[in-house]
Amino acid sequence: MKPFNESAVSPVVGVMLMLVVTIIIAAIVAAFAGSAFTSTPKTPSASIKGTFSVSGGMQIIHAGGDTIPASDLAFEMTPDPTFGTGLVGMSTVVVNRSLIQDNNGNFLINGTTGLSEVNPSFAPGTTYYISIANCDPQFLQSQIAPCDATGTNKGTALCGGSKKKPYYDIAWNGNAYVYTGTGTTMWNLMFVNPNNIGKTFTLTVLDKRTNGVISQGTVTITA
Repeated sequence: MKPFNESAVSPVVGVMLMLVVTIIIAAIVAAFAGSAFTSTPKTPSASIKGTFSVSGGMQIIHAGGDTIPASDLAFEMTPDPTFGTGLVGMSTVVVNRSLIQDNNGNFLINGTTGLSEVNPSFAPGTTYYISIANCDPQFLQSQIAPCDATGTNKGTALCGGSKKKPYYDIAWNGNAYVYTGTGTTMWNLMFVNPNNIGKTFTLTVLDKRTNGVISQGTVTITA
């Protein structure tokens, strides 16, 4: 009886094992490479607080957390139920970044050129400002500012769709903004309305890269 010759088995098994190991390594490398290129940006984490005065304007304060590129920031303001119910959809406003200034008075965005004018980073300890002049409803809350019942320009849906200008009859008297119009529905939603002292709104800070919420907090309107 001939003895069984196993001399050709070991090389074949070795080659197969090497092939399997190579395939596994290639799969692992491909997985890591794929995750590296497809990973989504992470929303920054920060504590950002706001203050609002009907005579002094608004402050947006970076109280701690990540440093955020200024160009990535978006600010939303929504009246809280202290203003009434069912207002979120119709009265949330996105702050025009050309109204916001840094400690040196430079605007976050130049309204003419669209270029960033401030330090590119919103870092802990930094404060942004919206002057009382820029808190005028025609600038800060232009989407929901009172309507001109006698104007000749086509108005928005909030103006009833008739021929009305989107803003009128609000003026600075040296101490506060006053309204001399007759339609008070929208004026009652204006943050600079002295009658709204003590009421609150929600300041939401968003990361434009991820559409994620960086910070959200309540702002109480003061004198």
